[in-house]
Amino acid sequence: MSFARVIVLTIGPVLIIAGCYWLTMAGRGQAALSRPSTPEVSAEEPTAAARELTSLPAACRVRADELAALLTADFHLIIRPPYVIAGNLSASELERHYRETIRPTADVLARCYFERRPDAPIAILLFADNASYREFSREFDGQRRDAYSGYYERADRRIMVNVQTGNGTLAHELTHALAHFDFPDMPEWFDEGLASLHEQAEFSPDGRRLVGAVNWRRYHLLYALRTGRLRPIAALMATGRIREGHEAVDYAHARYFCMFLQSQNQLIEYYRAFRDNVRTDPTGLATLCRLFNGQTPTEIDTQFRHWVLTACSK
Repeated sequence: MSFARVIVLTIGPVLIIAGCYWLTMAGRGQAALSRPSTPEVSAEEPTAAARELTSLPAACRVRADELAALLTADFHLIIRPPYVIAGNLSASELERHYRETIRPTADVLARCYFERRPDAPIAILLFADNASYREFSREFDGQRRDAYSGYYERADRRIMVNVQTGNGTLAHELTHALAHFDFPDMPEWFDEGLASLHEQAEFSPDGRRLVGAVNWRRYHLLYALRTGRLRPIAALMATGRIREGHEAVDYAHARYFCMFLQSQNQLIEYYRAFRDNVRTDPTGLATLCRLFNGQTPTEIDTQFRHWVLTACSK
């Protein structure tokens, strides 16, 4: 065998293997350089906030479709998550109610009281007059609501309001709906007291609070107080509920006690403390006494009654 052939047979395979290796590594280097520098996709579950951003608008659209199937052709509907707002009003009027009442009221209530945001749609039905309000109250809930200008149907997360009665009714019912998410175990007396406070209220000069004002409920309260029929505040809190047949007095009692707490700059703190301790203090009475530096319920009730006679008799 010639010397040249030996060289070819010996060195040739080495050169071929080396060339293949070089081509392979060069290809890898080129692929690595051209790979897009995109971040890796995490397999973790999306955060609660991320889920809310995607799921709540979708849930609102489903809720809007459900409502649209139940309403007549003269109704319009807008979606402003978490709200689905419908009414026999023009779309521009619905938008005005959202812009002027619903959104600013909800913003203030969230700032002062409600830490947990709604994670499900709230339906708000606004009626142009009492006739349509009564008609659809029977249609939706099978009962007449003539005694009220609005109500919140808790099981359906639905507000029904006759807008002829003013924005206060809407603010009242919106308080119920938003409190439902933040403080679901709130007793009825406090739920109605806080909501009733906002049916006649004004925004503070800085726009950060709603300040309750004296309204027509004072007459029921003053009559009960002056005739000796007003229960001690501890009794209202102990029962937890508004008494059937005594609604006018109990609503007034609860509203003006909330207004009294607000006048003492204690309402926001009381709401938060009561909510956070409701498991151990379901009536809220122990929380109230702690807030008043250990005063007894009788001492607090005496201060409240004096405040009523000075602040609500004018």
